[in-house]
Amino acid sequence: MSEIKILAAGKEQADIVAPYMGREALDALKASLPITVLAATDKDGVMGVLAGAMDQDVFMIDSLFVDPEKRGLGAGRALIECLDGIFEEGDIAVRAEFNIENKDNETLPGFLRAMYFEEEDIDYPMYYLGSIRDLRTASAKKPENAEIRSFSDTDEKLLKAASAKSVSEGNPLPEGGLLSKKTDTESSFCIIEDGKITAYVVVENVDDELLKIAALYSSADDPRETIYMINCMVETIKGKYYSGNRVAMLALSPLSKKVIDFFFEETVPVSRSFIKFL
Repeated sequence: MSEIKILAAGKEQADIVAPYMGREALDALKASLPITVLAATDKDGVMGVLAGAMDQDVFMIDSLFVDPEKRGLGAGRALIECLDGIFEEGDIAVRAEFNIENKDNETLPGFLRAMYFEEEDIDYPMYYLGSIRDLRTASAKKPENAEIRSFSDTDEKLLKAASAKSVSEGNPLPEGGLLSKKTDTESSFCIIEDGKITAYVVVENVDDELLKIAALYSSADDPRETIYMINCMVETIKGKYYSGNRVAMLALSPLSKKVIDFFFEETVPVSRSFIKFL
């Protein structure tokens, strides 16, 4: 077995670590944003990568992936031990959040426990809803005194105002607001009443095979109007994407959980979170 070395990757190494990283972490590396990227290497090249960044006093692992053909050789352990060494003088925690639905993560819980991580509860779990072909619509009521528009057909000023309002009121909101880079503006919808957004559903295109319903909010008195908005989202997704693509939803609020239970009776959460205090 060849010696494993750990490389601290920078922007110049983006191409060689790209196959092992999530899109968001890779974009941060390429843009020279604050992110730590460690690559485990042997004589043949990169074996695996760990990437993440600090969020206050917690280091959030964004990517932790080892080539399946290189697993069991110590690359994952070497990456975690290197990370521990970087922060050994600090009073911080390391957290890894991931979805068990992803086959690449099947062995991750056991590995993290072996590296002295402990599982913790998640406030806002992710639910896997199946594929796009599984999505269905429901009986709904079109708003009589309001408009339903896609984000792409909505004034950007209204969307920014709604984002600011949600931040101040603590309403469900994706990271980066309603107009983040990941938002699919054609598949995300809102209800506009008296010149203000009173409800929205946000869809993010995570990768080529996964869509995420990242936030759902509504102050509408009639829940059938909210369902009508969701129907618009479902119909747009079905017409735009391959029917086999997967769909997931974050339960950021009681309303999101009610929608999940109403449309998808047998859905269970797939998110897991592990933490280690250094």
